Amino acid sequence: MELGRAFSFVTRDRNWVLKIGIASLLVLTGIGLIPLLGWQVEVVRRMQRGSAEELPDWGGFGQYTLDGLKLLGAGFVWSLPLLVVFGCVTVFATGFGRRDFALDSPRPVLLLLLLCAGMFAALYGVLIGVLAPAAVG
Repeated sequence: MELGRAFSFVTRDRNWVLKIGIASLLVLTGIGLIPLLGWQVEVVRRMQRGSAEELPDWGGFGQYTLDGLKLLGAGFVWSLPLLVVFGCVTVFATGFGRRDFALDSPRPVLLLLLLCAGMFAALYGVLIGVLAPAAVG
């Protein structure tokens, strides 16, 4: 892996200022976040293919929107295990706020539960970080 290329591939494109400028405007307006995700998918695909022009033009805005929606949906599905785990932790933690809860000092149990959930989230995040680029491509 060429580490320098990871930081310099953007500036190798002839029209990189215009392409990045359009991407920046889309982010600033807020409406362009989904097409920007799709545009990034196309950048990753071009990097995997070894294409000479790595930054795509913004002519395929509709396709970028579809690809961005697909990536957003996949991200939601991938985050479901985390939502379930932290949802259960939240429900359990709110039970500690009730006065009729059986434990005298629930703080150590809650701390242990939060620690386990955090460790699961960290390991799951590493797994997603490894698998996501391949799935995007």
